[in-house]
Amino acid sequence: MRPAHLRPLAALCGAILTADTALAQPRLAQATRSPPPPAARPGDFDYLLGDWRFTGVSKRWGRLRGAWSAVRLATG
Repeated sequence: MRPAHLRPLAALCGAILTADTALAQPRLAQATRSPPPPAARPGDFDYLLGDWRFTGVSKRWGRLRGAWSAVRLATG
């Protein structure tokens, strides 16, 4: 147990720490929030249209190959 003359000081330090932590949390949340991604515009992904074949090398799976096919839909 703390001596009687130190109890008010300990309570004051605890109140300051609690208030500082409460004030810092919203600032931290704002600092780590990333801006929303920009909305896609017509034509942004035209370079992906078509049929593609690709190959690759993975350290875990070794050589690999695959195919990609992308078309424009009538709805956008």
